[in-house]
Order: sequence, then structure tokens, then C-alpha cells
Amino acid sequence: MNQPGNPPSGGGYPPVPAGRRFAASAYRPSGESANPSQSPGVGTNAAGYNKTQNDTYKKTQIETATPENLILMLYDGALRFMGQAEEAFEEKNIERISNLLVRVQAIFSELLSSLDKEKGGEIAANLERLYLFFMRQLSEANVKKDPKPMLQIKPLVLDLRNTWEQAMQQNQGNNKTAQQRPRLNLAV
Repeated sequence: MNQPGNPPSGGGYPPVPAGRRFAASAYRPSGESANPSQSPGVGTNAAGYNKTQNDTYKKTQIETATPENLILMLYDGALRFMGQAEEAFEEKNIERISNLLVRVQAIFSELLSSLDKEKGGEIAANLERLYLFFMRQLSEANVKKDPKPMLQIKPLVLDLRNTWEQAMQQNQGNNKTAQQRPRLNLAV
């Protein structure tokens, strides 16, 4: 992931491939590779890990995640940056506000660009409208330096995130049930 103050990577997460069960079919495949960090460097974080080690861990986490988990990670990132932007609004830190809101917009831009409207049908169309609305609200919050438009969409983003997580869990449960069906023993 980019560190605060750095520009967004502009699509570091590979989109979810089409043909999945549930709403993942709303996303289309793309040959994009994961590129979670644009800011190499050495330093340590609060836990004492070297920044390069931390970046390597994050890169590995992204590259090995399932497509469904990548979407969840994008939602989590958007919520995290929105929370940080709230703090920046309270501090009246204009540069930080702008950087964080741009990062959230980049996340929704990535989600928007990975939608497969043919296979996703109505779900993809509804997600497209939501993502465009989110981006307009974030832009308004950034231009006016007013947190209200961002705060209006934050609960919607949280609902999307939680719904996505529930769908993932349900899909995993369905896959486990299918794998646990008794097999016929034909070697009698």
C-alpha cells in the first residue's frame, strides 16, 4: 500500500475475474499485476519492522490473496483512508485531506474499472452508479474541504464492505458443503 502523502498507485490491485458465484461476476479479469507500494525506502514502523520488509509482506499478501479478498481489501483501504481523512479534517490539514481523499477516489476508480457489465448485469450497473456517486461525493469533500459529503457515504461503503464479506463467507460455506458430500465407493 502507499504510505500517507504519496500519490495512489492507480490500480495496484488485480480485478476480480468473472465467472465466480455471487457478485464477483460483476468484475472482469484483467492482466494487471499487483503493485502495492510505490514508495521504497528504509525505516521502521511502530512494531520495529523495516519498511522494506513491511512492503514485501504487503506485496505478498496482495499477490497471494483471492480475487474476492482483494475486493475486501480495497473496501477496507477506502474505509481506513476515510477515517484518516476525518482526522485530517479535524486537524485542518489541507494537504493530508486532499491526499487521502484522492487515495479513496483511486480505490473506487479501480473498482469501477474492473466491473464487467456484461456478466455482472444489474449488480454491476448498480455498483457502477454507487462508485460514481462515491467519487462525486469525495470530490466535493475535497474541493470544498468539507467532510460532510465523505461522511454521508462512509456508512454506505461500510455496508458494501460487510455485505461483500458475508457473500464471501456464504460462498466459502457452499464450497465446503459441496466438497463434503459423501462419495460412492465403487471399488467393492
